[in-house]
Amino acid sequence: MGKPSLLPLLDERLPLTEEKVAEAARLAGVPLAQAWGVVRYYPRYRGLPQGRLLVDDPVARARGFALLREKADGTYPPLGLEALAPSYLRFTPEGRFVEWEGRLVPFAEFRLPFALGHGERLLPPEPVETLAQYRALGGLEALEALQKGHLTPEALFQAVEEAGLLGRGGAAFPTHLKLRAVARGEPPRYLVVNADESEPGNFKDRFLLEHHPFLVLEGALLAAWAIGAERAYLYVREEFEAAIRGLEKAIGELEEAGLVPVPLEVFRSGGLYICGEETALLESMEGRRAEPRLKPPFPVERGLWGRPTLVQNVETLANLPLILREGPAAWRAREPKLFSLSGDVERPGLYELPLGTPIGEALRRAGGEPEALQAVLLGGAAGVFTRDWAF
Repeated sequence: MGKPSLLPLLDERLPLTEEKVAEAARLAGVPLAQAWGVVRYYPRYRGLPQGRLLVDDPVARARGFALLREKADGTYPPLGLEALAPSYLRFTPEGRFVEWEGRLVPFAEFRLPFALGHGERLLPPEPVETLAQYRALGGLEALEALQKGHLTPEALFQAVEEAGLLGRGGAAFPTHLKLRAVARGEPPRYLVVNADESEPGNFKDRFLLEHHPFLVLEGALLAAWAIGAERAYLYVREEFEAAIRGLEKAIGELEEAGLVPVPLEVFRSGGLYICGEETALLESMEGRRAEPRLKPPFPVERGLWGRPTLVQNVETLANLPLILREGPAAWRAREPKLFSLSGDVERPGLYELPLGTPIGEALRRAGGEPEALQAVLLGGAAGVFTRDWAF
C-alpha cells in the first residue's frame, strides 16, 4: 500500500498552516507542490464561510426556496440536506449548525428525521444503533457463519447471483460479476464502499449509514472477506458527520466482539461532487485531486494503489446480509429498492418498494398527485425530467 494517504494526514492537522502542510507532504512522500494543489482543490481545506446560508438546489426550489432567498447572506449547497429544504445551514466561529424547525442543531449531530415509508419492507422501521439491537433482529448470522466456516466465498457469490442483485449506485451492473472479477485478481485486493452520495435529492445511502450502520458494515465485511480483500474502506461524504461518528462507533463495537475478519476503516471524502465517481474517488484516496481516470482498465482490474478493487455502493452491500438471511428466492420475490422522494409531496422521505414500482405509485404513497405534476426529476443533477408517460 505504500506511505499514508495525504488526505487523512491533512485531516489530522486541521486547521492547516504552511508548516502542517509541509509535514503532511513529507509523511505522505509527495512533493510540496502536490500537497498544496490538493489543499486548494478540496473545499474542506479552504476554510468555512461565515453567515446564514441557504440550501439551493432543485428540491429546495420546489419547497419554498424563493420565499427565503432574500433573507440569506448568500447561497451554499450543503450536500446531504437537500431533502429537508427549505433549511438554513449556519456557519459560525463555533462550527456548523443546521437551522431546522426553529432550532440550531450542531451539524455533526444532525440526522435525517425520516422513517421508512409504510408497507412491506426488509429494513426495520426504526434505527438500529447498537450491536445488541442488530443481533436481536437477526443480524450477524451471515458474518458468524463465515467465521465458523459454514459460508464459503463461492456460496456467497452464488446466492447473490441467484437473487439477481444489481448495483444500486446507478449503473445496475450485476453484483456477482464484480465480486467474482475482483476475487480472481492477484492480491493484494481492496474493497471501497462508495458512500459519497452527492446527487441532489438523493439520501438513501446516508439514511442507511445513519440509521442502519451495522447492516452496511456486515455487508461490507462479507464482500471484503469473499473477495479476499487485504483491507476495506468506507469512503464517506465529508458532510455526513453524524454518519461518520456512528460508523466509527459501530466498527468499535464489532471489533470488541471479534467480528471484523478484514481491517475496516472510515475514509473522509474530499467534499466535492466529483468524488462520487469511482475512479475520482480512488484518486482522492491516493492523495491526489479527484479527477476521473480513463477506463479501461476498470477498478476491478486496477483500482486502489493499482490493485484489484471492488468499489461498491452502500445500498448494494446492505442487501448482502438480507439475501443470505431471507434466502435468494425470497429476496428476489420482493426485490426491495430504496427511493428518495422529495419536492412537492406531503410526506417526503425514504420508501422501500419493489424494484420496478411505477413512479406514479411511489408518488401517491408520498402524498403526491402524479397527474397534477409538471415533471419528476429522476437521478438528481445527472438525471432526466419525465412526464406522465412514465407514471
